[in-house]
Amino acid sequence: MVRFVTEVEFASSMNRTDINHVSETLLIPLFAEIYGYKNLKNLNYTERKDFPGIDLGDETAGVAFQITATPGSEKIKDSLTKFVKYKHYERFNHLVVYIISKKQDSYVGSGFDEIIDNKFTFDKDTDIRDSRDILRDIYSLQIEQLLRIEEILEANLGRGGALWVNRLNEPVAEGQYLKKLLAELESFQGVQEHVELSATGEVTSNGHGEPASSGQKVKAPGLQLIEELMMGQAGGHPVEAGTITLNGIKEAVEKLPKFVLLGEPGGGKTTTVRRLAYEAAHERMARPATAPLPLLLDMVRWREGQTVYDFIRSGWSFNANPLDLLARGEVTLYLDGLDAMGERGAKNAERLRELLQSQQAPRRALVTCREYAYTAELNLELPIVRAKELDERQIEHFARNYLGDKAEEFLQLVLPETEDDRQSARHLCRLARNPYLLTALIEVHQASPGNQLPRNTGTLLNALVRGLWERELKRGAGGGQSLEEVMDTCSRLAFSMIKENLPSSVPVGLALRHLKSSEVLRVGCGANIIEQSNAEVRFYHQLLQEYFAAVRLSRVGFRRVLGKKPSVTWVALKHVLLAFLRKEYWKTLMRQRRFGALSAHARVNVYRDFGLKWYESLVMLCDLQPQHADKIVSAALESNHLFLAGYATAKSDSVSEEAKAKAVSFLLKALRRGNSDRRDEAAQALGLIADDSVVSGLIEVLKHGRFNVQLAAVGALTQIGGEDVAARLLKVLRDESASSLSRARAAQALGRMQYVGAVPDLLSALKDENWRERWVAAIALGQLKERSSVPGLVEALSATGWHGQWTAAWALGNIGDEAAVPALLSSMRQGDVLGRYFSAVALGEIRSAQAVPDLIQALSSDLSSMRGVAAWGLGRIRDPIALPDLEALSDDAGEVEWLLENRLTKVRDEVEEAIRSILVDRNR
Repeated sequence: MVRFVTEVEFASSMNRTDINHVSETLLIPLFAEIYGYKNLKNLNYTERKDFPGIDLGDETAGVAFQITATPGSEKIKDSLTKFVKYKHYERFNHLVVYIISKKQDSYVGSGFDEIIDNKFTFDKDTDIRDSRDILRDIYSLQIEQLLRIEEILEANLGRGGALWVNRLNEPVAEGQYLKKLLAELESFQGVQEHVELSATGEVTSNGHGEPASSGQKVKAPGLQLIEELMMGQAGGHPVEAGTITLNGIKEAVEKLPKFVLLGEPGGGKTTTVRRLAYEAAHERMARPATAPLPLLLDMVRWREGQTVYDFIRSGWSFNANPLDLLARGEVTLYLDGLDAMGERGAKNAERLRELLQSQQAPRRALVTCREYAYTAELNLELPIVRAKELDERQIEHFARNYLGDKAEEFLQLVLPETEDDRQSARHLCRLARNPYLLTALIEVHQASPGNQLPRNTGTLLNALVRGLWERELKRGAGGGQSLEEVMDTCSRLAFSMIKENLPSSVPVGLALRHLKSSEVLRVGCGANIIEQSNAEVRFYHQLLQEYFAAVRLSRVGFRRVLGKKPSVTWVALKHVLLAFLRKEYWKTLMRQRRFGALSAHARVNVYRDFGLKWYESLVMLCDLQPQHADKIVSAALESNHLFLAGYATAKSDSVSEEAKAKAVSFLLKALRRGNSDRRDEAAQALGLIADDSVVSGLIEVLKHGRFNVQLAAVGALTQIGGEDVAARLLKVLRDESASSLSRARAAQALGRMQYVGAVPDLLSALKDENWRERWVAAIALGQLKERSSVPGLVEALSATGWHGQWTAAWALGNIGDEAAVPALLSSMRQGDVLGRYFSAVALGEIRSAQAVPDLIQALSSDLSSMRGVAAWGLGRIRDPIALPDLEALSDDAGEVEWLLENRLTKVRDEVEEAIRSILVDRNR
């Protein structure tokens, strides 16, 4: 605040008034946080430029602010006079004058009362304020508020003291840009009717109690290391990341500055990112000095050979360098369609990943991608947020947004009435949970309100296309084209785009080679089947493109695209040779510095070249030609496309029960006998099918399968989830005749599923003779976070001869109960290296003042990781007594390895953060 006042005084002496306008908007979040004025607005932006007499106003609280750098009495009188002249007292009953330089020591107040004339409240002693008043009021706030205020000041002033000024500084161009962006976004169907999606996020603590925002895909703490130890080797089978439930995508935006939004085809990813950009544009117009500018880019427009800077610049409308503004957080980057770039996607993803890990990395970014397409080649190494399908409340809200008073009849058709309806693969609610398919259902219902609605994706999109075409004919816009001609030419275009790995947007010339005439293009655009932007053509939705490709497959045969998929091992060997010929392959493979990357890279190429791109079209073909559905599933199994077989069986209601049973039997056999890649693919496929026969088969594998086969079964059972799966896993856990490894796997699955009903059995497992079962039970209890498990974990931590006490320490820290502190302190003093390390982490998580002396002593450890963890823990507890010992390590360059998080920091960084936390707490 002192730096801010100094800069204002200097700017005023130079006759610069722009600093005052910046001050007005900087003070909005400060006043909101300190005084609770949550609806405070800058009237110079929300009402009109140079709003007379006052600058900020909160009509809910009835308070208005005049912001000025002139502290004299005449200025105060002038403000009071204008407040009366423009009758602001009719909206605001209280006026405050805030001096952004320094106010006078006292004000006589001569003539003030005559001007006020009892029309509003103004006290010369309390309502003329400056930064000293703010600092005095700050001292009475809670630590959480102090930290938020610090963030506001640092965001606007910076750590180095430079005043946050909108460096774009192109107000006319910005106004035009925002108006154009808003108009464009309002033209897209669904943006204004948007229903916020629910979501889960793959996030974990980064050691400072905050979500990880960069680096590797995060995993549930404890799972990776324990599985590697159980397998007797490092770099073992990959595990499913831990998840948290979010209240919605907006909460993800608040908690994670950068993330990848994954979802099913038609799951609302594009509409969501457009809606977020839409709201950000409105926010920028209201608060131009603090709200970031949204930059929304369609990744399909990333041209061959373009650098990431050139691509960002192609959508940038200003003279300023966008990378600088992105790095400062003054611009938020919204990227839609990571999976829509076709063959150039891997190379562009690599370029984007390098930017996100560089010194110029954007502070805020959101990228969308289809769930199953987010493979190793596209992995941006950001936290992942998964969009969930719509629930019944969201479906109703969505339909009422579209249909208004006419929604009731439609909702009676699509909402389930019984639990059997909810579970039925034939009920319309299965389609209605997908936002795009729900939109299609609404369109088809409006076109033919008396007809029965289609019950699978292929027939629904077929009805949608026909309805759109008939609408064009009624408008007299058919152009002499028949529906059959349009279907044929569009299907040829869609088929070619997918087959040739083209992006979802192609040049007009290429499109016309398949569409045969510009008239078809014009009619297709009018019917919302195709859309044209500049010199590019794309289908209105990617699912429409895949529908038309399915139409083409129905004519040329599905075996045209379902060739034999080679093994990952064979492809990996091929890429070893290519690595010496093409440097970009080697660069991609070695980026992760481990041979496992080679297998992952090979797996991606197998999926990309031999079937992944056809999945949706082949499922729709099952819908369009039910007589061929069983043949498609059978052919997928025979040609080694195991995931496709599971995907089609789960997604299409045209697959017979007999074919489904054969698929389940085939996949279970592949799970038991296949190599690691075939085993993993079979497990994922079984997790999709998720019926009783699958669960029974997976339980048998869990009980009698080999080590890695059991681990794959755990992943599939966790994917299926539910009460029935949990009950069967508990039965295995209680079965004394089952092997210890089987029981350990059951415990592992229950922990991953967050099934709290397993706590009593897991506590019993802590006393098992087998170390595997004890370790996994401890980790599972830590994941469940039930306080009732603390005594059992304390007993395990204190037991002599109980190898692996670190798992109990980790679990107790995750639960965060003060009752565990004495046992953790004892472990810190007497345990092995891992026990001391995780006990220190747990004490920091619990924030127990009792731990301060032991953590201070740990600052002298020979192990740099222990010193760093101790510093971190002291920063969490915030006891000033630790300051001298922490300051002594301010130059410690030792590395801190955060076990289970796969990251390194420096001791001095942890010390600096700890000192900062303690000082903030002491000054509150």
